[in-house]
Amino acid sequence: MDNLDSLYGTKAYFTTTGRTFGEELQKALEEAEEEYVCNKVFPAIRQGIEETMKKLQCPMDIIIKYQPGKELQIDYHRLKLDNEDTAQQEEDDQNVDTENDSEEKRERKQKRKSVGFSVSFADGTMIHRLKGVDTWKDALKKIGLQLIYDNRNRHEAWHTVGNKEVCVVEREETIRESDGASPQDFEDGFFIMTQLSHEQKKKDLESLGAFLPQLGIKFKWDDEEKMVEEETAVCVQENMPPSKGSLIKSRVANSFALEVVKQLYSLDKLESVSHYFVRNQLTAVEKEGDFKLIGMFIRCTQEELEYRNGRSTSTRWFDTPFVVNGETMFLSNQWVDKPFGALRISDLQKMVTTCYHGLLEVKRYNDGSYELKEL
Repeated sequence: MDNLDSLYGTKAYFTTTGRTFGEELQKALEEAEEEYVCNKVFPAIRQGIEETMKKLQCPMDIIIKYQPGKELQIDYHRLKLDNEDTAQQEEDDQNVDTENDSEEKRERKQKRKSVGFSVSFADGTMIHRLKGVDTWKDALKKIGLQLIYDNRNRHEAWHTVGNKEVCVVEREETIRESDGASPQDFEDGFFIMTQLSHEQKKKDLESLGAFLPQLGIKFKWDDEEKMVEEETAVCVQENMPPSKGSLIKSRVANSFALEVVKQLYSLDKLESVSHYFVRNQLTAVEKEGDFKLIGMFIRCTQEELEYRNGRSTSTRWFDTPFVVNGETMFLSNQWVDKPFGALRISDLQKMVTTCYHGLLEVKRYNDGSYELKEL
């Protein structure tokens, strides 16, 4: 807390003197605030309401919104008790035209009902949650709820519900089922249509991707991801055939770093890397005089990670969990291939050489691609 107060004081000094509030100071303040929320605020909330909540039988999300100088806002919405896959299957079954669909087509739809999906972006962000509906909501938030809403007349992510035309993102709740349950979830001041089949979610994301091609939105079914993982090499970037001994090849620094860490985790649960951890909530990986990866991991729960990623327009952490020595950690997505930066591909290259000497190596090529190779 002393560090947080000190940073607030530094910010006030820079503001009153008219001097520039530098990016490094801003970043330090954000990290200190995040650490304070995770270490102080979350435990206080749990201690204050956990015992009281035990009296309730229905699962629900409680949303707490805080703005400095304003009254704390608390809202909630009930969660369905039914398994999402079961509800999804019932909805899909209603939409199947059994007279027109071939047996092969119905079988393909049946397979799709049981799988989730992931959504990736050109900046290396990969979104994959346990429930497809959560992946859907996080992907829309990554695109920007305000952006989708403001351009609601320019894209095709719309649905006909009864006699209404409804955008996937609305400012007001426009539809409500007869039993009182809403097919629209309230998120960050907007109502997101959630009761759609996964096939329809895919079409909507593809529609938004066509409208915003610069985001590089890609949709992938979980079963297709599994097939890729079972091959001898993973090519994160399309049209990049792996060379002999190649495990991963990419031109995207963020996604390459994530796939490398996944590969290392599958090898030894990052045990070789953990020898170089600099322990803190924001965990660095460092060997003096060799490599220094500042804030490479964060140790927190999935709930805390969602809070961190949801509090700004750009997420800073991949949501793939790595359990190391009994602690859940998440990898930063702030990777660069530049001479300066907290997380450089060149230092990742040195880390792999040090920790997995004789087994693996990272190669960097003049065409801007990176490759993890088996020795």
